[in-house]
Order: sequence, then C-alpha cells, then structure tokens
Amino acid sequence: GKAGGKALVRKHGGRVIKDEKHRQKKWQEWWQKIGQYKPNPLYNPLPIKKPQYSPELAEFVGIMLGDGGISKNQITVTSHRLDDKAYRKYVSRLIQKLFRVPIGVYHQRNALADTIVVSRVNVVRFCVDQLGLKRGNKLKQGLDIPPWVASSSAYQTACLRGLVDTDGSVFTHRYRVRNKMYFYKKLSFCSRSLNLCLSVKKILDSLEIKSRLAGGQNVRIDGSKDMRKYFEIVGSHNPKHLKRYTA
Repeated sequence: GKAGGKALVRKHGGRVIKDEKHRQKKWQEWWQKIGQYKPNPLYNPLPIKKPQYSPELAEFVGIMLGDGGISKNQITVTSHRLDDKAYRKYVSRLIQKLFRVPIGVYHQRNALADTIVVSRVNVVRFCVDQLGLKRGNKLKQGLDIPPWVASSSAYQTACLRGLVDTDGSVFTHRYRVRNKMYFYKKLSFCSRSLNLCLSVKKILDSLEIKSRLAGGQNVRIDGSKDMRKYFEIVGSHNPKHLKRYTA
C-alpha cells in the first residue's frame, strides 16, 4: 500500500544519496592526486610566441630566479611598488617582447609591492620545459642557473644582470680615518640558495670581477675598480641601481 511505497522510496533514496557522496569523495581524491595535472582535451591554451635562446631570454631567467614565481597557470614577478616602478615597466616590456602576451599588474593592499602577472598556460610550460625554471617553491627544488644559460658567456652575463637587478642592491659604504670621511660604492647580491650564490660568484670570476661570498647567502663586490667593471660589462636595467651607483 501507500506506507510500503514510502518505505521503498526512503530506502532507495538513502542508497542513492550514500552512493553519490561516495562518488564525490572518490572524484575529489582522483582530482587532487591525478586529475588537476592531466591536460584537458577540450581546452586549448592560447598560443604564445616561443622565443629562441638569447641574452634577453637569459636576462628574463635571471629576473624569474630573483623575484619571479611560477604556479600552475601563471608566472609572476613581484617588486617594490615605489622603488622599482620604472624597472617594473622594463620587465613588462621584456616579457611582452619575448612572449607577445598581455600583462596584468596586481597591487597588494597590505604591502608596498606590485606583481606583474601573466596568465598563460603555455608560458608556464615554456618556462618549465624549455627554460629549466621550477614551478612552486624554488628553494626546495634546488634554485640555480639552468645549464643552457651556463653554456654561453653572453647568456651568463645577461642572467647575472637580471639576478642583481631583482635581488641585488647598490649601497654606499662610509668610514672615517683621521677625521677624513671616505665613501665607496659597493654591490650585494643576496639569496638563500648557496648554489645560486656560488654560480653568481663563478660568473663574476669569469668576467674578472673580484667578489667574495659572505655567510653563504651574500655575494659582495667591494672594490671601486671592480664596481666600475661590473657596470661597464654587466650593466643594469634597473634605474634604482644606476641612480645609487652614480649618485
């Protein structure tokens, strides 16, 4: 009768709900482990220009090793909103020239930082597969200069410029001797990756620019002659560094 029919519906409905929850749970497990990393055959990523190896591309690699980040679908470059405003424009133009992609800039509300954002799956794939950059935490994956950059002196010099323009600083060292003040410009490159610091020092050595490794996380250029050689040979595209050096 009617009562039996209701009981049947409740029993049948309960089983369906239970099966549906089980199915959703299994799908979530599959998605976390496998699904999110599989290419979607119905999704065609937007095309990009795929640049050849060049000093400009090597400089981009240096920038990414310094202030860059790579996620599943985006590459980012974060810099100081005020101090690096002019340099951020240079980086944006460089990325557009290399890949011919639109650039977005994200303004962080709680910090004086702006982030260049490129949302292109194919740029991410190119950076990882062709350039040897790492997706996710760079330090945990052994941050260092990729082998293709190390194969050319011109690439090494350009990559060094990108590294120092992002993670380097130029400062004035002041000291007094017998009531006379002395001022010397110095350069510091900092990274928590010892391998990257050693690679930077190796490039400087190859250019016959004297430097020293301080504390395993800091490469320093102290001599006036070597500072002059650095800016003559390597140079800088960061107006902040140029201004501090010439001031």
